[in-house]
Amino acid sequence: KEILERTLDYGIELYPNSAELYFNYGSLSMTFNDFLKALVYLNKALEIDPQLNDIKRRIAICEDKIAGTTEQ
Repeated sequence: KEILERTLDYGIELYPNSAELYFNYGSLSMTFNDFLKALVYLNKALEIDPQLNDIKRRIAICEDKIAGTTEQ
């Protein structure tokens, strides 16, 4: 996980307007159940490219997971 995060950080540093890199970072964070972090990266991807495939569904999943953890 750490190596992937460093790689994505580096990619974002080189290509700060790459919606795909932010999307991938958000997706990685979802894999490790870090939905708050995922939401930050996915929202940035959405800001850069609102037409990115599957972005809105993943944001909704994160929001549902976050809401579910605060309700318990």
